[in-house]
Amino acid sequence: MRPSYSLVCALLSPAVIGCSDSIPAPPVVTPPSPTTIHVKSGITPLLIAYRDGFTDAQLKPIAWKMVTPAMDAMFTVLGSYSVAVVCNLDANTVLTWQTLRTVDDDLTDTVTEPTLNTPCQPPPALSAITGTASGPGFVHVDADEKATTASTAFTLHALDGTYDFVASDTTAKKALITRGFKVMGATDAGAAANASTGASLVQITPSLSNPPPIPDPKDAKKNTEIVTGQVDVLTKNNSTTATLFISDFNLDPKANKDQLITLFALPDSALTKDDTQNVTFIGTNPQIEGTSISTTRTVSMPFKMGDDVTKGLTQLTMPGRLATLTVVPGWGFDANRLSVALPSLPALDDMTIETSGTSTDGAKTAIYEMHISASYFSDTSLARPLFDTDIPGFMAAWKIDFTKAYSRDISTENDALDDDGNFVDHETSSFHEDVTP
Repeated sequence: MRPSYSLVCALLSPAVIGCSDSIPAPPVVTPPSPTTIHVKSGITPLLIAYRDGFTDAQLKPIAWKMVTPAMDAMFTVLGSYSVAVVCNLDANTVLTWQTLRTVDDDLTDTVTEPTLNTPCQPPPALSAITGTASGPGFVHVDADEKATTASTAFTLHALDGTYDFVASDTTAKKALITRGFKVMGATDAGAAANASTGASLVQITPSLSNPPPIPDPKDAKKNTEIVTGQVDVLTKNNSTTATLFISDFNLDPKANKDQLITLFALPDSALTKDDTQNVTFIGTNPQIEGTSISTTRTVSMPFKMGDDVTKGLTQLTMPGRLATLTVVPGWGFDANRLSVALPSLPALDDMTIETSGTSTDGAKTAIYEMHISASYFSDTSLARPLFDTDIPGFMAAWKIDFTKAYSRDISTENDALDDDGNFVDHETSSFHEDVTP
């Protein structure tokens, strides 16, 4: 039997203060204040809806509320919420974009009304950058990159503006960064593509703490993951990293007992304080035996100008996989709405689930894209994400025809931190499956 409040007080030390004959009043809980969420698009959406919460007192899903479609729409929510936006990406593609998050994901001391930018944007007017590479390697401008062979003609694309052109030669082990590279209409890369005139790369030897087993020649179903190592650089004027060097990782512990890989990176003399290089291990399973499932996982560690990388880097640890031969996500249907059970997940900050196929009217490609934050998973105990298309006004022509071939993808991202909250590395894991009727 549970003792009474008075008895508990009597048993406490006389030094304990605060006991009385009456039960204390429950603490006063201040209800959350509404937060305004802005949803911005570059084109007017076909539909915008939101749900304020996850389930009601009867554990039924909260009903969708409609918002007048506009390029700058807004609504108010209290905590965990969902947003759905539908738009035509082009004449042949309709997108249903959903995000599931909490207001705390985006609130800061200076941001009191978070803004969500949707992928509903007009096609960008890109200019072509052409040239000829000096050797096998990579050429990169802003967010576009191409692998090259010796004396290869290439074409990259970017918006008009100022970038950094990065060219690398993996045979000569050289790389050239042409800073302030201007794109204005059709642009000739010229000497910027000649990596042989660039800086000589320096050797680094990062290690991997948990490589997968080596392939099993006696059993094609076992140990099919391969691993590569890569070095890339992010410069001030580019929005994504440029590949400098890539090499296969030797999984045989007899030949590689220290689990090292030899890679090459730019020396300090070729860098500025704004540059960040990354060493990345990439584990790829091109196809799980007997399925159309492929998986990829990466772990990436940054290093900057002044770091003594020639003496090696701290060991990196690969994240868990989203799928293995025996454990794969559990896909299913609820009233023709695709859902997925998640039996095992790596650590994540956010998850993206996507499926693409033919629209039910056969006229377009239909894409569903869902983003879920870690805090939404935590607050709602969501176990089976669902592409919800039972939204008032959601047209049949926007739905995917799941009786035809379609694809489905899951990816996660996570920034690993140490006990003091310092950044350690960036991890990703992804799953892809092509589904036939």
